[in-house]
Amino acid sequence: MISRGPSSFLLAFLLVQLIIDVTGLSINLLMLLFSTHICFPRAGTQTRKFFELAYYNPDTGRYSLGPNDAYLVAYCVVIFTGLLAAVMDYVLTPLAKNGGVKTKRDQTRFSEQDWLLVYYSFFWTIGMARKALESYKKLSC
Repeated sequence: MISRGPSSFLLAFLLVQLIIDVTGLSINLLMLLFSTHICFPRAGTQTRKFFELAYYNPDTGRYSLGPNDAYLVAYCVVIFTGLLAAVMDYVLTPLAKNGGVKTKRDQTRFSEQDWLLVYYSFFWTIGMARKALESYKKLSC
């Protein structure tokens, strides 16, 4: 059963504000992390987990899996979520408005679809370049 008290309205308000201002939240989380890492050297052992891969094996030169990998994954999620919100709000939505898209719903849809185009085009190009270089290295050995 859903409660209709003041606390449920406060929670709903906070969730709406969180969704509306994803860019600001992402930037604030990243600034807090960077400032903690830089200003408090003793906290560097904890904040370093967000910036580096963990579990390096010097014998094999490879990394293995472990629970500290979740920190780097969370860092990447915050970065990509902030990047998504910023590009949609400040690049793609104005592009939709200038292109003649009238309703807010259609502008949002345009922004979401264009974000997918930008994202997949970028990472497809990186993946193909990496694959080409990898194939080149195999041929030149």
